[in-house]
Amino acid sequence: MSPNFINVHVSADHPGVVECREFSDSPVVRITPTKVSKVNAYVSCDDLPKEMFGKGLDLDRQWYLFEHIREFCHTDEAKNFTCPKPATGKRQKQTVPPKYRRCIKMHI
Repeated sequence: MSPNFINVHVSADHPGVVECREFSDSPVVRITPTKVSKVNAYVSCDDLPKEMFGKGLDLDRQWYLFEHIREFCHTDEAKNFTCPKPATGKRQKQTVPPKYRRCIKMHI
């Protein structure tokens, strides 16, 4: 059974060498990964997966970050990058009238 390495370190000082540890206080194991075969060593751009873009945050989440989290960012640059003001206005919360709310009464 091969060990499960938790700590993995790659350095420009030792190219091609990966230093691994099973635990933080374990001794360092140096591994030099090698190619198994030269078949498919070069990948054409046609074989690469298509780029995917995230949908982004919904409007309620954007406003939450702007109103509640922005104050914890130290610099204006961090505030504008992490919690910018949403481009669209805030949605009105829809409230359910009391007669349409479902209540569960527990009898003990």
